[in-house]
Amino acid sequence: MKRAALLLLTAALFAACSDHREPTAARSSGLSADISDAGHTSTSFASNPHFWWLPPLVAAPSPTGVFNPRLSPVVQVCNARVVMPCPADQLHVAFTKTSGPGSQTVRVDAANEQYIVNWNTDPSTELVGSSFRLLVVVHDRLLGFADVDVLALGNMRNANTGVDIPLADGRTLPIKFRLEEGALAASCTNVSLDCVEQTAFPDKDNTILTKGKQAGTFLPAGALSQIVTVAIIENTTKPCIPPPFALPQYFPEPDQKGCYDFFTDPGPSIFNTTPDNPVIVAICVESGLDPATTGRNIQLFQFDPGQPARPLTPHSAAFMPCEPDPYQEVIGSARQGLSKSFAFARARLHRVLTYFAPTSLHAAHVGVGGSTGSYSTMTWSILAQMDKNSADPQTAAVGTPVPAPPQVLLRDTSTVHNPVAGVTVTFSTDGGTIANPTVVTGSDGLASVGSWTLPATPGTYHVTATAGGSIGSPQVFTATAVLPIFQATFTSDAAGAPPGTPEIGAWTLINPDGTILVQSAVGNLTSKPVELTQLGLQAGSVKLFGAVAGTPPASGVYVARWRSLVHSADACFNALVLRDAGSLILADVDYRPGGQLTYNSNSLNLTVGSWTRDVAQLFEITIDLDRHVTSLSIDGVPVTAAQGLPFSDPTGTPANLGQINMELGCIAPQDYAWDDITIARQ
Repeated sequence: MKRAALLLLTAALFAACSDHREPTAARSSGLSADISDAGHTSTSFASNPHFWWLPPLVAAPSPTGVFNPRLSPVVQVCNARVVMPCPADQLHVAFTKTSGPGSQTVRVDAANEQYIVNWNTDPSTELVGSSFRLLVVVHDRLLGFADVDVLALGNMRNANTGVDIPLADGRTLPIKFRLEEGALAASCTNVSLDCVEQTAFPDKDNTILTKGKQAGTFLPAGALSQIVTVAIIENTTKPCIPPPFALPQYFPEPDQKGCYDFFTDPGPSIFNTTPDNPVIVAICVESGLDPATTGRNIQLFQFDPGQPARPLTPHSAAFMPCEPDPYQEVIGSARQGLSKSFAFARARLHRVLTYFAPTSLHAAHVGVGGSTGSYSTMTWSILAQMDKNSADPQTAAVGTPVPAPPQVLLRDTSTVHNPVAGVTVTFSTDGGTIANPTVVTGSDGLASVGSWTLPATPGTYHVTATAGGSIGSPQVFTATAVLPIFQATFTSDAAGAPPGTPEIGAWTLINPDGTILVQSAVGNLTSKPVELTQLGLQAGSVKLFGAVAGTPPASGVYVARWRSLVHSADACFNALVLRDAGSLILADVDYRPGGQLTYNSNSLNLTVGSWTRDVAQLFEITIDLDRHVTSLSIDGVPVTAAQGLPFSDPTGTPANLGQINMELGCIAPQDYAWDDITIARQ
């Protein structure tokens, strides 16, 4: 004896052709049932005039539209009463035109102009008292839903009419519905939404434009293998393309046009095209740029979920009737309100984009086209060019930051190359650590990692800067990590103790009449600097001498890097001195009274900057042992007057780079601090 079941229909249809990226909040199974289709009005949702539920779910309707037998609907049975395509964790069963439980599939009954699928309401899975929601989805767009409750009877009751309808064989519910032309773009009835739905044919050229003529497509003969329905629907999601797409997207106001979903149903997923016979998509854009340069300034981008956005190959969009006057209205026409709406949208867009053009140029309302092998989400952007904006390649000692952190500059491709703000740049490295791996460009168009510290192992490493969609992306920076010939990383913090032995080299205290301290923090030196205090003894009485380990180098280019500061209110003479093994001076940096910094090479004593009490500065001296010259940078900025200066040596050219001295040269009490000293080959 068959076990009977009753499905009490409490059906509902969501017919706004809403984008699946703009989901409505889920409803719990405790919500009251509802129904909405072309013949019924839902309490919460607009009706789709081209979607009809059919008997036995509802009484026979009287549709007047043209039946569309070519679509590929998916029927979902959801465990909960939700108003969106069924969440994966709530999906009970699903039927397509090619698959379904019990070998049941969605079929087209052309004679009766309907779609049908039989749902076997198995009592072991569709328990008495449970509730389900039936949904019809086409190309990820929800067209309708219907709530049903399972009862212990052999027929079904329509919640609206109260009429009992027997289930086939006491357990099978025939789900029947009608889809008409216009069902996919039913939201086109919304005057502010720009969209279209149209049939395309494989044996002829097809030009399809949205109702506002702001977007369109051209499908040449041969691109399709069957008759399909093409839909172009404005996508109002902001941003239209989600990260990691990095270029600006220009529709901050509700009625601005700039992003569209293009799709066909049924497919194909890939068109039959050749380079000489492509499928073209196009969007009308008021560029605010010189029309002569528009083609290289604006480009269409295509986005498929789960894939990176990609630029489309530019192509003529001559089939687009983009108006030369973006503000014109059709006075006296039935379309005046629509034209005025789009005119205001374009006017606002113009105000956004005039930033990208010199004031002498005029706006151009143009069709921007691109060739594509498939449909998906399309938008446009001002192309940005990404270039390196810091030194490359570089060399630094192992375990230390590179002198110039990798930095890129984003500029638009207009004739004036304005900086582009709001671009997300992602930095990654194959060695070492970087600060700020994700940076958004500011008004200057710049993005920097902040710092790049090389690994402890010698070798060549890279930082890659990527900005999705930008010309010149990615940019790759290279740095070589080398073993230093001298490195001092202080670790002791015992007051009065000499600094710890550096990793390479050795320290010797000369004239130990002062006090040497190693502290946890001095001023804004935060790692454990060495501090020298001179106690009012004669000039030069306190010196800290570091010898280069091994044989001092006699050729090549080396960089000495360190940070230092002054604690005292005044200062003078040698803060750091580079010497050869015979103590002949190559270069030195001096703190002077009155806040001056001087650089001594060849006895020039150049004033190269200033110092402030308890403020650390980063110094870098480049020593070319082959050309016998040095150059100075302070806080990463080359000092113009201190580039390529000869060694200071009255007796002859120093043969090597043998030692580093930290000295106090004043009679009055002074306090100095140094930190993280390295000398490495460039």
